[in-house]
Amino acid sequence: MPLSITATNGMNGGSGKITCRIIKDGKVVAENSGSGQFATVSCNGS
Repeated sequence: MPLSITATNGMNGGSGKITCRIIKDGKVVAENSGSGQFATVSCNGS
């Protein structure tokens, strides 16, 4: 089954880090990170 995750960092004026990660059967199948105000990351896996 395909899976898609999108996340946005909404921290006010910050420079925090955001990461999405998809783990299947104990293995990372997708990972992405970004930083900064309103950074957006996406992960797609199956």
